[in-house]
Amino acid sequence: MARRIITGFPDSQGDYLAAGVSGIELDILADPVLVGSMRIFLYGPGGAWSTLNPVMVPAGSGWGHFTFDLTAGELVSVPPGSSPQDLGPGTGVLTDTLASVQTFLLRHNTPPTPSPTGSHDDHVTGSLGFDNITAVPEPSIALLCGLAAGSLLLRYRPVRHGIR
Repeated sequence: MARRIITGFPDSQGDYLAAGVSGIELDILADPVLVGSMRIFLYGPGGAWSTLNPVMVPAGSGWGHFTFDLTAGELVSVPPGSSPQDLGPGTGVLTDTLASVQTFLLRHNTPPTPSPTGSHDDHVTGSLGFDNITAVPEPSIALLCGLAAGSLLLRYRPVRHGIR
């Protein structure tokens, strides 16, 4: 029995602010018995931060698409604990962590608020599948949209109608 902690997502470290990341979307495959109450934990120079409201993954629901909000109103500071990822209290400033995310965790976490790092919630047994993990807005898509809008503005020239 162990609580679910999932780490090691490729490209999950870095500057979320510069990339415009405001959330994470992913597909989760639920266990037939396990009801998953999942949160994202971010660790960086500003300390540990977690999504306040968990995403509920219904037992036996098959693959489902879920979104985690990573905006300032949804992220809360998590007290330091005994987790290996724990960097201590840090500066206590969210933007310090978002500008330099060092560890990204998906964690089964059932309390009404995120529990301290390294603490143990109720133990669970089961399996969850994860796929299609994407930053929202996806930085490359946002860049392409910005370039397309800019090129349309540059291309636009007022047409004068009149007699020569």
